[in-house]
Amino acid sequence: MKNQSNLAESTVIAPEVESKKTNFFTKFKTAYGPGILAVLTWLGAGDLVTSSVAGADYGYSLMWILALSLILRFLIVNVIARFQLCNTEGLTILEGYGRIHPFFGYFMFGYALIMGHLFNAYMIKGAGEVLSTLFHVNQPFLASMVVVGLVFMLIGRNIYNRIESVMKVLLALLTIAFLFLAIQATPDVGQIIKGTVGFSIPSDTGVHGALLVAISIIGAVAGSISNFV
Repeated sequence: MKNQSNLAESTVIAPEVESKKTNFFTKFKTAYGPGILAVLTWLGAGDLVTSSVAGADYGYSLMWILALSLILRFLIVNVIARFQLCNTEGLTILEGYGRIHPFFGYFMFGYALIMGHLFNAYMIKGAGEVLSTLFHVNQPFLASMVVVGLVFMLIGRNIYNRIESVMKVLLALLTIAFLFLAIQATPDVGQIIKGTVGFSIPSDTGVHGALLVAISIIGAVAGSISNFV
């Protein structure tokens, strides 16, 4: 009877232990997966252009602005997310802005309406330029129309999961490419540390002034009004 009791206990405990082991990865993906995807998708043209210009013209001397901008982006996005999820009154972020002053709500509405159209037009034009270049057809406008047509064909279809899977693969390739290029560039760790704690604006040596590049880094990395929208 004692052996049977021990056997019964083992059969009850074993699945729990196995469940805890498997649930760790599930919980990790649930907790950190969306954040990782958000970080990768926020890596846009502004980040690439400003960081490339800063590095090419001024080396590591503006690294401190990049570090400070990343801290500011964390604070902005973190505060917005916490307000949206944790306010006890169930307010949306726009209603929260309205509590500060009614002007903010109307401003955000107008900005989202106008800039939403401009951003989409920018992305459609960019996609058209890419397609025309890839297929060696000097008709970016027609290529943009093809993109719009494809989007209309996808609207309403239950293929979001497939699109998301493709985007995850592309983001993974993008991450691997960036890591490979970063290693291949053989960065100077000492200069990175020196530039991160330098807190100085170098003299203008490149095509773009150092102060202009610094402001561009803050706008692209720290977060623009698009983050609030």
